[in-house]
Amino acid sequence: MVDVAERHIMVQWNEGEGDFDAYVITIEPNDAHLISPRRIPRGDERRLRFDGLTPGQQYTFRLSLYKGNTLKAGPVIEIERTSKLDLIQLNMGIMCTMAALGEEVIKFYLMINIIHL
Repeated sequence: MVDVAERHIMVQWNEGEGDFDAYVITIEPNDAHLISPRRIPRGDERRLRFDGLTPGQQYTFRLSLYKGNTLKAGPVIEIERTSKLDLIQLNMGIMCTMAALGEEVIKFYLMINIIHL
């Protein structure tokens, strides 16, 4: 694994050995928008970034070596969890007093919540 964040994981692997022409990597659970399995031809860059993942979710990656449609080696299994979202909540309160001559005093409290996801 190279990089793990809230909504992505980047995987990287060493050059395989033997008679094969492609790496095949799968991710589980397979979020609906992801393409899995992914086939990477031998000689191409050996890293892949999976975006749009669920924060705090555990994912299983399987890397295999193929020649055509024939499995030659693997799978090698790696389990990784995306980071959880950092929740920041800021509460601000303002007490206001309003009065007019000869009228009742009105007090109110204004609460503002700011949540950062």
